Amino acid sequence: MKPIKVADGVYCLTVPTPFAIGPVNIFIVVDGNRAMMVDAGPKTEEAWQMLEAGWRELGLNPNQLEAVVLTHHHPDHTGLISYLKNDQPIYGHWRLWPWLTRDVHFAERYRNYFRSLSVRMGVPKEFLNDSPTIDEYLIYGGTGQLHAKLDEGDRIPGFEEWQVFYTPGHAQSHIGLLRDDGVFIGGDVLLETISSNAILEPPYCDTDAVPYTLLQYRDSLKKCLTLPIRKVLPGHGKAYDFQASLIHHKLHEQEKRRDDILQLIKEGPKTALEIGMSLFKNRWQRQLDLVLSEVQGHLDWLKVEGLVTVEDVNGAWIYEIHEKAGESL
Repeated sequence: MKPIKVADGVYCLTVPTPFAIGPVNIFIVVDGNRAMMVDAGPKTEEAWQMLEAGWRELGLNPNQLEAVVLTHHHPDHTGLISYLKNDQPIYGHWRLWPWLTRDVHFAERYRNYFRSLSVRMGVPKEFLNDSPTIDEYLIYGGTGQLHAKLDEGDRIPGFEEWQVFYTPGHAQSHIGLLRDDGVFIGGDVLLETISSNAILEPPYCDTDAVPYTLLQYRDSLKKCLTLPIRKVLPGHGKAYDFQASLIHHKLHEQEKRRDDILQLIKEGPKTALEIGMSLFKNRWQRQLDLVLSEVQGHLDWLKVEGLVTVEDVNGAWIYEIHEKAGESL
């Protein structure tokens, strides 16, 4: 597929991924002889060949890339940095660092955290043993070093018309780039036709609190309502004109899911897995990690609101309706 012009000076190259989400977008910003690439697809030979062909189509080569910006650490957005020169300037949020460097301590904490969390969610051991590992997941992700770390309010060096906004929830490392004319390269924070999952993650440091990813994602969506976004260039799907109604719809759908889960708990105490099995009868075995992220995010929300209580029973968290919620149902 050839690069498609999606905004002034911005071209989109769509490449396939091995993930259920489907194809992912790579954006190339061209300014004279300079170029910036935003996101890098999965680490596959097919994606790399398509990216090289896309550069040729635009009359560019990798040596003209003055900046590579990664919106977040997921493998379908970082993979092809492994094919670039070692001195290629790569920018992203500081939480990208342990993923790109394959920090051993971080990976071990990640494995231990999710194995323990899965037990608390009520997942049987046989499912744990058959579940994909972080190492299988990272096969398609890129490795490298951050040239500089980006955070809220920063401008991209050499491309100062692009400002960084921190938008966590889908990923703790997630950023979006807003150009001064209202063009927003949003990664996975604002997908038009796909529901962006608020994926569970452990704390990045031992002393940090566990992030409530769904609540973070809701805050990021609300932040987008305050930004002068005119056009969205998403990580997946076609570019589209921004409308606040899309965000209001996403927020409303999350509220409906929260109420559905509350109703299930009203019928009797349940684990996160039991709720996932009820809500996603045809998906929970195939996409257990995403299903549990979806359910746990809403359970955390209900817990913060004081609508449910949680009790540890033989190592599993059992959720029950709080009496004040029962009175309103």
